[in-house]
Amino acid sequence: MKSNIEKVYSKLPNKKQSFKKHNVKLNVVSELTSIASSVSVFSKNIEIDIEELERIQNEFNSFKNSLEVDLQDLTDEARKLDAKLLQASELANELGVEPSELNQYENSFDIYDEAMEKINEANSKLNQI
Repeated sequence: MKSNIEKVYSKLPNKKQSFKKHNVKLNVVSELTSIASSVSVFSKNIEIDIEELERIQNEFNSFKNSLEVDLQDLTDEARKLDAKLLQASELANELGVEPSELNQYENSFDIYDEAMEKINEANSKLNQI
């Protein structure tokens, strides 16, 4: 008479099962999970980077627009100052005095020179953009 163990063993297939294929399949699933997780992290990082880039672009455009407005205002005022300096110089010559002897002429001339330097600098920076 066969024991219970012998009965169980007799019902099992004689052929040995190979679990190598199953192991490979488990490794592939594990690798897929790992790679998918990495892709997800990098995608999220890119999303954050794009948002930050857009914020910086908006801020940059705001600064650029501010510079352009200030540059136009300075250019307009510098033209007015130039015209007044020319007028003061002509009046001084008519009176027979040096323009530098007029009150605020030298200071205004220095301010005009500084303004022209700033205008050139600002235009140069805008041309680089």
